Amino acid sequence: MTVSSITDLTAATSNSAYVAGGELGKDEFMQLLVKQIQAQDPLNPMDSTEFISQLAQFSSLEQLMNMNDKLEDLTAKFSGAASLIDREVEALGSFVNVEDGVPDAIYLDLDSDATAVFASISNSEGLYVRTLELGPLSEGKQAVTWDGTDDNGNPVPDGKYTLEIQAVGTDGETIQATSLIKGIVSGATFEDGMTYLLINGSEVPLDSVTKITQGPEDD
Repeated sequence: MTVSSITDLTAATSNSAYVAGGELGKDEFMQLLVKQIQAQDPLNPMDSTEFISQLAQFSSLEQLMNMNDKLEDLTAKFSGAASLIDREVEALGSFVNVEDGVPDAIYLDLDSDATAVFASISNSEGLYVRTLELGPLSEGKQAVTWDGTDDNGNPVPDGKYTLEIQAVGTDGETIQATSLIKGIVSGATFEDGMTYLLINGSEVPLDSVTKITQGPEDD
């Protein structure tokens, strides 16, 4: 009995999704390989060298397709991030940077009017440095300033500081206060399957962006 080749079995395999002139994917390749094994003569089995070679082809095909999928995904993510470079964006984030002794503005979004708002600031080691009393603020997005000093009036070192915002409503209840960051996107990076934007010297997840406020074409 003559062993049918993969080429011969292509036309004879009615259960395969492959169509002549179409793209042969890894599933179709495996179906054809199984058909070839089933069609061999038990008394005169196919050459093991040929079988191993075909398995190697299948493995290479699968690896190439997986690499291609990952490359397409990475390209799409970087393309989205690249389109934001040099644009000003707003994103979720509870930190503020101090550079040359000057801190970034502190941005927050209040769910309702607040009679008192406090911002607790800690350094990169988690040590408390300052609590700001921001006074009563109206519902919505607000921008407040920090002079870059600790509770004793001493200038804090340059670096990245963490914010914790607390707000009290008109009836004395705690209200939702969301910390935001705002700045120009200077670059992008890809780590551990996630895309990050470089904003004010810090990495910010791409999916945390809530608003694109301006770009060169808007000037």
